[in-house]
Amino acid sequence: MRSAFLWSFASNYLEVIIRIVSVVVLARLLTPTEIGTFAIAGAIFAVAQMFRDMGLSSYLIKEEHLTDEKKSGALFVSWFICISLSFIIYCSSDSIGKYYSNAEIGEILNIFCINLLLIPIGILEQSHLRRKLDFKRLAGITVLSQSVHLTIAIFFAYKECGALSLAYASLAATTTTIIMVKILVPSRQLHLPIMRHAKLVLPFVFRVGGANILNSSNEQGQPIIVGKLLKEDAVAILDKGLAAIMMLDQFVFNAIQRVLVPLFSELKRERKNVQSTYLTIVCVVTCIAWPFLVYLGYHAEIVVLVLFGKQWIGAIALIPFLCTAFAIATISRYVSELLTSTGLESQLLRISIVVTAVRLTTLILVASFGLVAIVMSLVVVELFKFVITSFYINKYLNISPYDILTACSKSFIVMLFCLVPLIPFHLLNWDSSSLIVVVLHSLLVCGVWLTSLYLTKHPLLQMLLSLTGSQRLVPRD
Repeated sequence: MRSAFLWSFASNYLEVIIRIVSVVVLARLLTPTEIGTFAIAGAIFAVAQMFRDMGLSSYLIKEEHLTDEKKSGALFVSWFICISLSFIIYCSSDSIGKYYSNAEIGEILNIFCINLLLIPIGILEQSHLRRKLDFKRLAGITVLSQSVHLTIAIFFAYKECGALSLAYASLAATTTTIIMVKILVPSRQLHLPIMRHAKLVLPFVFRVGGANILNSSNEQGQPIIVGKLLKEDAVAILDKGLAAIMMLDQFVFNAIQRVLVPLFSELKRERKNVQSTYLTIVCVVTCIAWPFLVYLGYHAEIVVLVLFGKQWIGAIALIPFLCTAFAIATISRYVSELLTSTGLESQLLRISIVVTAVRLTTLILVASFGLVAIVMSLVVVELFKFVITSFYINKYLNISPYDILTACSKSFIVMLFCLVPLIPFHLLNWDSSSLIVVVLHSLLVCGVWLTSLYLTKHPLLQMLLSLTGSQRLVPRD
């Protein structure tokens, strides 16, 4: 388990570095128009991506008795979805290009169609690696494919292929991934997509896929509603506020999320205690998120100015409320993975339906009152989501709200410790707009955070020390 998390984090950070290099280099080789062209095609393709996987990967990972028939059924569903989506996109690509008065958008979408048709080729092998928690090989595949993406994008951009260079890079990355999984996971048996076996997979696909689509509609629906009831600049300001919060996802939570379905599934297959592992993960992520969010909310002004510039000062007032909403959301951040892994897909779908309905209805009701009202409503929605998810995991997994709050108690104490350095900073009225002052203050808070981990004997410290073999440093009771 420790190795899986370690390699997942390593892969995640290397991806971020490659992505940063890609943005910096390609920003000098491509024009804003060319990047915008690819962004439009990517946004259209993202709609198709909502339907692409439909939970098939999760099914192949969590299924306790994964027979050849179930693999063939999953393969058939994957091919059916990808071929159908490719056909729809290919037939509409010219019309989409004409609608935007940009034929290049249609060409990019046609390349994306090839991408879609390649994905089912490696779905069994990739799922096998995740099922076995072999994140070392997955990390190697991911880093190699991202490196190929960067190399191809730079090559074709230098050859003045414009927006198509990014599409070629995406196709090259997908091809690299498939070649590598085929090499690293040689199959001893050929699995063919068989239609009659699809019935073994479809119930899971409809439930988990439906939940995934609803969750994606939450993300996609927010800018659409805000843009309609307010203005375009309101969408951009809200997006910048969310971007500051999403740094946690990019640097921490995404790496953890990749491991959880395979981890919970393996624990369930081995009849081990999934509940205690889940509560430990809640304890760990809240310990990381809560102090960060408190600090981010307090220094919202300097964060916005440094990251985005003075034109985005409208996002400053939103960040404290967004931090509060995200802090609440962190507690139930991985309920979806827990329910998927433990065979509670129907309950996951019910939660997604109710939360989506409440979120979008609330957004429509409060959007006309402005952005502050919107982010305040997000706090209420996340509280509601916490209540309903707590009800279901208590009923079906015997994880009570008291268990969850107990798991978060040490993280809460750590957060209180991290508030201490803010007191003199506030009372002495230090210049919060000075980057040097804020950096020094950040280092002080980090020191207090590490000290509080030691004093509270927090599980996060134990996990960090176990990676270095220094568990003896943890104080004994």
